[in-house]
Amino acid sequence: MTTVVVTARRDQSVAQVRAELAKQAEHRTEIDAVAVVNDQGRLVADVALFDLAVAEDTTTVGELTDWLAQFGPPVTVQPGTRIDRAAELLVAARVSSLLVIDDTGRPLGRILADDVLDTLLPERGRLHFRRFLQ
Repeated sequence: MTTVVVTARRDQSVAQVRAELAKQAEHRTEIDAVAVVNDQGRLVADVALFDLAVAEDTTTVGELTDWLAQFGPPVTVQPGTRIDRAAELLVAARVSSLLVIDDTGRPLGRILADDVLDTLLPERGRLHFRRFLQ
């Protein structure tokens, strides 16, 4: 799990979010989406980098999340979620990562698909240590 989570608010423009992503360039392998949070820091939506890439600069994050709502809520897990359950959710939702949220819905981190593979296939993975918080 990575604890690098880029967040945005509904009122931000896509250009503003892209600027924040540019500041996080050193974490490019750990970021595949942006968690949209409300004023209390609770998760509202999860916007994939692709959706940010193809959106107009002046589009608001709120407009993107309203459009994404048709596909259902973001796929999330709790810190104690078993690895096999995380793998099932990744496959079922056809996403490349899962947001890890606390009991109040605040993002804590993200489990990337390669984290799951590294854990399930440690002898084949590019990393030979567990990246999940225990």
